[in-house]
Amino acid sequence: MALNRVWISCVLLILADGVLGAGQPATSSSGARTETGIAWVRSYQDAREVAKGKNRPMLVFFTASWCPWCHKMEDETLNQEEVVSSLRRFACVKIDVEKHRDMALAYAVSSLPRTIVINTHDEMVGDWLGYRDVEQFLDLVDQIEPYLATAAGVRKVPEMGRTPAAPVPSGQLPSIESADPNQYIDLMGHKERAVRQRAVAALSKSGSACLPIVLGALAHEYLGVRIAAWKIVRGLKVTDLEFDPWAPQVEREEAVRKLREQLSNPPKRSD
Repeated sequence: MALNRVWISCVLLILADGVLGAGQPATSSSGARTETGIAWVRSYQDAREVAKGKNRPMLVFFTASWCPWCHKMEDETLNQEEVVSSLRRFACVKIDVEKHRDMALAYAVSSLPRTIVINTHDEMVGDWLGYRDVEQFLDLVDQIEPYLATAAGVRKVPEMGRTPAAPVPSGQLPSIESADPNQYIDLMGHKERAVRQRAVAALSKSGSACLPIVLGALAHEYLGVRIAAWKIVRGLKVTDLEFDPWAPQVEREEAVRKLREQLSNPPKRSD
């Protein structure tokens, strides 16, 4: 009889544990939430730390609540045993572009779903746009396998900084001539899209008068500001030189130096 009581108690404890655990997201030993079988790390920053600390490649899946193909890919591809198994060696993170617009801007996300793989050398060795079924997804993983732990010489991951959030006085943008250059640069990286668009439009409309501000913005640490600044320069059609907002800092600085030199010494017009 005593043995039966012990057995019943054990069963009740197991059942109670199952009830208490119901509805709670499963977590890995590292604290990562598990959904669709993948141990998704809680944030991009945490995923970067896991990847660095454990010398792992990293997978970033860009999604949104309103994206049906994103949900289809999660349901029909990312939750399949073969895919889950192939991604166990990755630090995986899901990014909702509506909640993390700075991330979407940094990675120039314009369509969903989008999957990016970063190797252990901070290089983007995989950049896959659109829905992929299990076979296609596994084939893509196989293709980048040789580059997951070997430098491939391709584009580096963007530098991520905090999005500037300078106030807009009285809801109006300051004049180009009287503005503090840093204020306009901050507005180009503002957390609100409408403010960013107004700043870019105002600078573009001012023509070459905005160049001192825009050239300074090309050296900014925040990728979004650099992208906006280069868009303005290209729109002005004042140079035939190239500038890559994604390039390493040394290359960007050299490109900006050449731009400044060319624009400060425009070719003389022959009469």
